[in-house]
Amino acid sequence: MLGTENPQQTENGIRLQLQRNQAVGSMFPAPIENIVLDVQHYTNDIIRFRLYDEDNQRYE
Repeated sequence: MLGTENPQQTENGIRLQLQRNQAVGSMFPAPIENIVLDVQHYTNDIIRFRLYDEDNQRYE
């Protein structure tokens, strides 16, 4: 994965947009190309990491 040059500050954390390294092959038939990583800080004991596909919305 390759990170972006400018991470975005969010209300309670940070957001990174990542891209799959095309030089490395994938064992999956349809790999996810663009991933968003949200890191959210709630308390000193709680940090939430959320990874999701930027291009395709999934049901939650």
